[in-house]
Amino acid sequence: MANVNNITSTNPGKNGVLFRAPLNTALPEDTMSELDPAFADLGIVGEDGLTQAITRDTEDKKSYGGDIAYTLQTDYGQELTATLYESANIDVLKTVFGDDNVQETSEGFKVLHNKKKLPRSVFVAEHLTDQGTKRQVIPIGQVVNLGDIQNTHQDIVMYEVTTKCFPDADGNVMYEYYSISTADGEVAQFGITTAVIAPATQGKAYTATLQASGGDGNYKFTAVGSLPAGLTLAENGKLSGTPTGSGEESFTVRVADGAGATAQRTLTLKINPTES
Repeated sequence: MANVNNITSTNPGKNGVLFRAPLNTALPEDTMSELDPAFADLGIVGEDGLTQAITRDTEDKKSYGGDIAYTLQTDYGQELTATLYESANIDVLKTVFGDDNVQETSEGFKVLHNKKKLPRSVFVAEHLTDQGTKRQVIPIGQVVNLGDIQNTHQDIVMYEVTTKCFPDADGNVMYEYYSISTADGEVAQFGITTAVIAPATQGKAYTATLQASGGDGNYKFTAVGSLPAGLTLAENGKLSGTPTGSGEESFTVRVADGAGATAQRTLTLKINPTES
């Protein structure tokens, strides 16, 4: 039976859109589980979102007399295209030009342009839908095409990248996971939805707010173990304080809802050293 409630558009995920990690990084298998800390957020994606191109090449075989007797499938492929806006994001630069071709310097970055093949990586794309969330997982992907780069005062510098999807050991090039919200009284999957938090700077005041979804609401957040030195976590999910150390620090947080259900997630905070 037709149902307009099954129609949707998509919007950026709550914690980002496109993420990349080294090959063989642990893959998520649902919409809510946290991404491995190895995943880098590729930042703001252009208004065209993510375009999936799925191709199936076929060849008709005709019998004597000219009728089509059989259709061969000669090829199958899938590519994902996105325009990355954050041209000064080092993780974007590494995606576009190659991990080994981007180096941090005392001034900023040094980018090498050469013919080296870009590495195969793991990609994850996250979206909000009218019914809940959608997560796309590419177990083996490689950037194979880059659009023209415009350096002009009339527009921003952006990178249109096309990623080819390769089959994994099971022959799949992509996995899609969907969660359904409470539109018809069903309880959405309960968990902490924040996957990536903004970086902090040593010795400077810092604030980030963690988010959760599903359950019956009335969330209360607590830390499991220690937090980065100088930070505290309030019950409403507000992480705040002045970090005293620097580097990348992982910590685990737990959320409980009003019914007593709990879920937890490990997050990584990058703390930049004090600016000289």
